[in-house]
Amino acid sequence: MNATAGHVFVSHSSDNRELANELAAFIEARGARIWIAPRDVRPGMDYSEQLQLAIESCVAFVVLVTDMANKSPYVRAETEMAFSTNKPIFPVRITDIQPAAGLALFLKIRHWTDAYGKGRDAAMDRLVLELRTVSGVPDDKTRIAANAATGQADATSVAEIDISLLTGSSKDLATIGNYLQVVDDALTDLTDASSTMGSVSSRIATQQTFVKALIDSNTSAIGTLVDANMEEESTKLKALQTQQQLAIQSLSIANSSSQNILSLFRN
Repeated sequence: MNATAGHVFVSHSSDNRELANELAAFIEARGARIWIAPRDVRPGMDYSEQLQLAIESCVAFVVLVTDMANKSPYVRAETEMAFSTNKPIFPVRITDIQPAAGLALFLKIRHWTDAYGKGRDAAMDRLVLELRTVSGVPDDKTRIAANAATGQADATSVAEIDISLLTGSSKDLATIGNYLQVVDDALTDLTDASSTMGSVSSRIATQQTFVKALIDSNTSAIGTLVDANMEEESTKLKALQTQQQLAIQSLSIANSSSQNILSLFRN
């Protein structure tokens, strides 16, 4: 990133923090520098003063317009401050929503970026291009051509490498050497990431084995308890059946004894 590039302020409702951070990350990945609260508020400093300073020193102001932003007095105050200090304002919306009365005064005459629907990607690319321009970040071809002329390479990733403008001169060969170093660094990072992923994968496999063993143990324990209960109930049932049989036999004996006594009197 150009060391002299100014920052872009991103205004949003606290209820849309995740969406705003995603928007900030999207813009930053394409070269523009972002200031967004609460991430960039310095610890121990006055929050409102930090916001005011960030707005006053920004080169562009992006406001994420949502239903919650329409209800936020802070988004309205930040937008009013950007308007009063003549900052370029870029409204961004992720749904077809209109600004509330408090924001409409500052946003109605602005060109909107609709980050939704079929034209989302093209609209976001135009937004980033404009933000890079007002931030003083040169486009890739201009930057590479300038570095090639001085024999320097400021590419920080493989994706930024472009050798289409290079020749066989000593300066260009030095630039290519720098690019090779970038590739080597990327390979090293990739190897480290692969090692980390392998370690994490091994830990996950260990946890899966442990969980499986725990489930099997629980299943076995529950089965044992069920079997024990079944055996106990079976024993009780047999005892009851035996008691019934004994009772029946006792009644049968009693009945036969009374019949024998009656037969003696009849004779």
